[in-house]
Amino acid sequence: MNLNFNVSNIVKSRLFKRTFLFLFISIIFFSGFIYVASSIILPKIAQDQYREMTDLAVHRLSNHAKMIVENANAISETNKQNEDLLQDDSLVLNSELTKLLDSSPFFDGGTMTDVEGEILVSRNLNLNEFITKSGIKYEPQIGTEETLHFSDVLVNKSDKKESIILLSFPVNNEKEEVKRIVHMAIHLDQKGLFQSMFKELNIGKDSYAYIVDSKGTLISHPQREMLGEDVSDNPAVQAILKKKTGYMGLINQFDVEMYSSYQYIPGLEWGIVAQVPSETTYLGVKKFHESLWLSSIILIILLTFLAAIHTVKTMNPIRKLHYAVDQVAKGNFRSEIENDESKGEIGALIKRFNEMITSLNHAKKQLKSQKNFLSKIISKSPNAIYVVDYNGRFTLANEAFTKLLGTTPAEIVGKKESEFNPDEEEVERYFQINREVINSKKDRFIPEASLTDSEGNQHWMQVMKIPIIEEDGSSHSLLCFATNITERIMNEEKIKFHASHDSLTQLPNRYKFKKALEQELELAYDEQMNVAVLFMDLDRFKYVNDHFGHMMGDKLLQAVTSRLKENLHERDTISRFGGDEFTVILSNIDDKDQVSSIANKLIHALGQPYQIDGHSLVTTTSIGISMYPNDGEDVDILIKNADTAMYQAKNQGKNTYRYFHSEMNSLLSNKYKLENYMRDALEKEEFHLFYQPKMDTHTGKISGIEALLRWEQKELGMVSPSEFIPIAEESGLILQVGEWVLEQACLQNKRWQDEGYPPIKVSVNLSVWQIKHSDIVKTVQQILEKTGLNPIWLELEITETAIMENKRSILRTLKQLKKMGVSIAIDDFGTGYSSLNYLKRFPVDTLKIDRSFIQGILTEQDDTVIATAVISMATKLGLIVVAEGVETDEQLHYLHDLHCNEVQGFLISPPVPKNQMTKMLEKELLYYMSKTVS
Repeated sequence: MNLNFNVSNIVKSRLFKRTFLFLFISIIFFSGFIYVASSIILPKIAQDQYREMTDLAVHRLSNHAKMIVENANAISETNKQNEDLLQDDSLVLNSELTKLLDSSPFFDGGTMTDVEGEILVSRNLNLNEFITKSGIKYEPQIGTEETLHFSDVLVNKSDKKESIILLSFPVNNEKEEVKRIVHMAIHLDQKGLFQSMFKELNIGKDSYAYIVDSKGTLISHPQREMLGEDVSDNPAVQAILKKKTGYMGLINQFDVEMYSSYQYIPGLEWGIVAQVPSETTYLGVKKFHESLWLSSIILIILLTFLAAIHTVKTMNPIRKLHYAVDQVAKGNFRSEIENDESKGEIGALIKRFNEMITSLNHAKKQLKSQKNFLSKIISKSPNAIYVVDYNGRFTLANEAFTKLLGTTPAEIVGKKESEFNPDEEEVERYFQINREVINSKKDRFIPEASLTDSEGNQHWMQVMKIPIIEEDGSSHSLLCFATNITERIMNEEKIKFHASHDSLTQLPNRYKFKKALEQELELAYDEQMNVAVLFMDLDRFKYVNDHFGHMMGDKLLQAVTSRLKENLHERDTISRFGGDEFTVILSNIDDKDQVSSIANKLIHALGQPYQIDGHSLVTTTSIGISMYPNDGEDVDILIKNADTAMYQAKNQGKNTYRYFHSEMNSLLSNKYKLENYMRDALEKEEFHLFYQPKMDTHTGKISGIEALLRWEQKELGMVSPSEFIPIAEESGLILQVGEWVLEQACLQNKRWQDEGYPPIKVSVNLSVWQIKHSDIVKTVQQILEKTGLNPIWLELEITETAIMENKRSILRTLKQLKKMGVSIAIDDFGTGYSSLNYLKRFPVDTLKIDRSFIQGILTEQDDTVIATAVISMATKLGLIVVAEGVETDEQLHYLHDLHCNEVQGFLISPPVPKNQMTKMLEKELLYYMSKTVS
């Protein structure tokens, strides 16, 4: 290894070049910085200096001008009623004029005229020799109220270089009539007062100042030929004419860039301007720059020699170190560097280098061990783990991930997802997401990501995408951890489906139907199309239910659904609206004839016998039809009108159809009659509360009681809640009735407690109208205070649909109720779509699974899956689960095994009057319930 140096080697060495380059760049940068800074700062300093200079000049001129005006005003005030100036004796007038002019150092001469302009006396001024710049004789117009008048610039007819301005004031008699006018002259030529004032100013070479009047006319200027010129187009003068004072840059009439200070003088309505050439600010900067570059060149030459000396001292130990590093790079980790002469930082570096070699082998062994350990963790992990680069190629993948794609880790590494996933749109979407995460260098969690395998099967995963950050801060690849959530998504999809579909017929339910009709109406409005709504009711369905049982009735509804699908187009929307009612949307209808044809077809098809379980069943249908837009443009109105038409079809013999017409509204009189009866029901004490107990599945004890409203009308008898509750809600009576129910339930529960029965919760159903009512929280609080019932023994039930349709307003109300200590239960859970995770936001204590799921829990797989999932997830969330509609021992046992907390239904007890409920409480434990649980 040659360590000898010469000048050529020194110059060629990278250390010298880098040292020299660093010093050279530093000098250039420093010099450039000074150059730029001086180019900005020095002109600014010079500009500020010249601004102060011009401002001072303007200020001095302004003070001089103000002194002239103040002096002239004083003379005017003193002499405007001077009786001596009204004399006819010329000697007296001449004497008075002389005294007047001698009293001021500012005026060069003067004259006195009568009101017709006839000169009476003069001193050092022949007014007849002066005319305006336009060549017109000067004739001042001055009123009695005017104290001082300023003339335009006047020039001598014989000597154009002589110019003046006149300050004139009137002399009035006792009657305030103008009799005489005194004119005081100020010369504007070289001998004039203003010119002497300008000579006293020291604002530099090529700088000057001038004065303009209120019209923008020069009344003083270093160049006398400019006097009287109109310079109102000058920016500074324009500012003065706007009565402003300030500083600006401008171009003068000789196209020279100037800095200008200007000031408006209020009393005179004059303006004074001082201007300095802008180029004067750059002369000092130019000289400074010349010196700066000369100093920089000398400094660069000097530092070149210093760099060479530094290179010689540093190169030898560095070359030794360089040689040793080369050996290490070739794999020779046992090579040591002799350090016999290097001291300081280089010597310490060599020592540390030797220590590094010693630890490299140890680190290499540890790295290999860790790599094997991590490889086992990744390959055996049950969660999918993979790494993808910026171009979408897999660089790592474990078996859990490759199984989803139907491949192996060896096959997938080095390839793109598009080679395994047939869904091009999905591949492109996640390719772009991966790039976004890599570019942002921020983790991203994707709660639901789809993945399609080679056979087209779709999987769902929760994915955490983590950009891999290199040592230099860059990111080129992505580490992904994925959990397979396909089963959970499928269960949620089932719940979602059942929230919008009838579990028996799989048809859209009432909620889904209304949404579909709303969309159809929007499309029909845009496309100017007709839409028909068919409201169908099976005429003999109740007979089938009563004689053959509910099971046969359910099968009949399923058979009716099949025939509807067979006789309608796929584009038509069919819904089970409730019970034995079906609704249909016919879109893009040409006319009523087309609708009538379809209605006849459906009546014929549904009227044919059904062969079910060895029975031949016959049921007909009555159809009501409303048309958009003729019969309404609103979803609810169209459904209501179709419903009205359907009742008309039933009234006219059934097994037929009728179109809605306005006269049918008279058929609603029964509904209004029922409403009127309801308005008197509270006063007549026709409402009663029945109570249905809930049973704890583990103890067999009564765990709660639900209060249910019943109405016995004198003329109508028992009226079903399904009939009068909707009317109460529509009419607003639900608020009054609901408050009565709540008060009676709390009062009865408190009576039971006072009579010594164990405290138990009473549940009261709240209508969505009550919840929306702004006073519901106050109402509950007042009732609890009035009845004395502790809030912990009151539970309020709200339907799932009511919550999901009014999330924001209801959330606030429920939180207030919960804060009072009242328990909250979700009734009919599963009939409206909501996830349990979403319900965590609400202060819910109890979930009541709808009876429709419990009825099929042992026979319908979907009902079993949904009920099981709800109970499991609700239990994990700490919620109490109540199963409604339990009617068989088998259902009870099954729910007990699922750890369902409570059950309610006819198996336990139907709704009973308070007297019977009291007897049940007396027994405490029902023998039948304890026997069933055991």
